[in-house]
Amino acid sequence: MSTNDPPRSGLCWTDFVAFEVLSVARELGLHVPGDVAIMGHDNTAFCDLSIASMTSFDQSGPNFAQTPARLLIERIEGRTKSVFVTVAPKVVARGSTRMPRVEIAAQSKITGTEDIERFTKPRDNIPSRVR
Repeated sequence: MSTNDPPRSGLCWTDFVAFEVLSVARELGLHVPGDVAIMGHDNTAFCDLSIASMTSFDQSGPNFAQTPARLLIERIEGRTKSVFVTVAPKVVARGSTRMPRVEIAAQSKITGTEDIERFTKPRDNIPSRVR
């Protein structure tokens, strides 16, 4: 990178784009997540691999396939009223991102996430500008 203030994070449209960004960051000598945090979208099976360990948005939800199938069957059986379904995405945190301690506390108050405690200790490899 040819800037004095490189980006500290990247949110990618898909996990596959995020893997390419991860590869380029490593080629540039950047430590992920110490120098730059990278996050994908889709939560593909590749995100769980230890070599990649990619944080990703997962919007599949528990009824992602069942709900549209049920709605289609209802429509075929005569339902005429439209139905709107909202799928709430969740973040699956892995090794490509680390959340600073202050943001974790704020998020736990907002979302009420109970497993947030496992991220409460600041990591030594996070630059001080991120803490």
